Amino acid sequence: MTGTPDLSRRALLKVGGALVVSFGLDAAWAVRAQTATTLKTDLGKTVDAQEVDGFLAVHPDGSVTIFSGKVDLGTGFRIAIRQMVAEELDLAIERIALIEGDTALTPDQGPTAGSTGIQRGGVQIRQAAATARQALLRLAAEWLKTPPETLVVENGTIRAKMGGKRVRFGDLIGGKQFALKLDPKASLKDPAVYAVIGKPLPRPDLPAKLTGRHTYMQDFKLAGMLHGRVVHAPAIGAKLDSVDEASISSIPGVRVVRIENFLGVVTEDEWAAVRAARELKASWSGGGGLPGSDGLERAIRESPVEDDALVHRGDPAQVLGSAAKKVSATYYWPPQSHASLGPSCAVADVRAEEATIWTSSQATHKYRPHFAKILGLPPEKVRLVYLDGAGCYGMNGHEDAAADAAILSRAAGRPVRVQWMREDEHGWDPKGPPQLLELSASLDDAGKIAAWTAEMWIPEATKGLPNIPLLSPTAAGLPQPQGIATGLITQNADPSYTVPNLRVVAHWLKDTPLRPSNLRAPGKIANTFAVESLVDELAVLAGVDPLA
Repeated sequence: MTGTPDLSRRALLKVGGALVVSFGLDAAWAVRAQTATTLKTDLGKTVDAQEVDGFLAVHPDGSVTIFSGKVDLGTGFRIAIRQMVAEELDLAIERIALIEGDTALTPDQGPTAGSTGIQRGGVQIRQAAATARQALLRLAAEWLKTPPETLVVENGTIRAKMGGKRVRFGDLIGGKQFALKLDPKASLKDPAVYAVIGKPLPRPDLPAKLTGRHTYMQDFKLAGMLHGRVVHAPAIGAKLDSVDEASISSIPGVRVVRIENFLGVVTEDEWAAVRAARELKASWSGGGGLPGSDGLERAIRESPVEDDALVHRGDPAQVLGSAAKKVSATYYWPPQSHASLGPSCAVADVRAEEATIWTSSQATHKYRPHFAKILGLPPEKVRLVYLDGAGCYGMNGHEDAAADAAILSRAAGRPVRVQWMREDEHGWDPKGPPQLLELSASLDDAGKIAAWTAEMWIPEATKGLPNIPLLSPTAAGLPQPQGIATGLITQNADPSYTVPNLRVVAHWLKDTPLRPSNLRAPGKIANTFAVESLVDELAVLAGVDPLA
């Protein structure tokens, strides 16, 4: 060739052939991802965390459905929990379905957080399966007229060790209740004979995700559903003075919903809702501004605080004052957004006497009484159903979007879907809390840490794990309960080293301009980074390797 051909990528593909990539997916896994054929008939089941029937059901065909209050946030929980139950029941994985995070069907096992899905939630479900196994053996012994100790469980059937007749799980209890409490003494499978746990089995949710067929929260729809958007105030704490509904008269079918300082729109067409929220003219007054990125640290230091001495031993001030070798440093951890790829979304169907809310919340059971109070309904009449969202490491905008949808649905009398826009997600989501830390430490003559002081400026809204107020109920003047966890923000400020003279003080900020929320273990990251960074500086001062 005498020259370089000028070919576009499209032209190259036309003349040069094609690259074909293919892969196969087991249909059974795709079907079993998050389904249970008996979902509707199971609505009357117990959700008692002390009952075997709260956690699992055996169907007439011998298949099993697990009911888990914990949910899969992308960690592989859906296959892990199946493996645990399959191991205890000696049942094939593909015969096990999983329902998760549905307050009408699953026990309250607490929020899915702190890596507790398996170590707490899984342990409960495993014990339920072990209790069920013992009950099935007793039933089979009566059925086969054989002592329980002579029976063998294999792939959903029970038979005598020496052969002979066998009976299926479905024949023993299919469609019936165990009516048993979890037995903490029920024998668990010996790890030496594990046949399922430890195997690299495929995750049941991946086939639908890889082929674009998985129903994320953002994909979920209901018949007769309206689309809603909330118009946020231009400043934090601003009051809504007036609304000019005529400003969107050119957009047909839009209904404006105003409740005190809450302002939203609903309509049949989503794009119409987007346009209406952007074009609706409203007059606001008051509200505070933000200090700006450059002013955040100064604003923290100048804010009213309440001091709390967390740890105090020895006389660190005196030792530091007379020390020849000492270091000080300031560490600042700014507010941060979760900034999930897909902005928060929720669907709510609120009726006069009951409500169902589909949400990506990590804590559906925890928020059930929260939404009940907002809507003025008994908790047992409010159902929250978990659906996969775009990921989070703590509370982002999921619950806020759900509150938006619930308030709009109640006003409209129809199901409403609220999809946050990118500006909603970045501007109004709860933020990881700001943390400002000032550390000082000194060495003695032997090169050991002699004294250490730590001062922390942290939001009081994280003290004692209080509630994070949701936006729309606050704007609408609706009641909200207290008690939703934020995070142990003071942990790890006390260094894990031998320090004879130590003082750690928390300066609790009375207010912060943005709502602080838990974003990936607040306190653990910022505080540990600060502590270990200062230890590195002490090691340099002592002339030793930091690891040593």
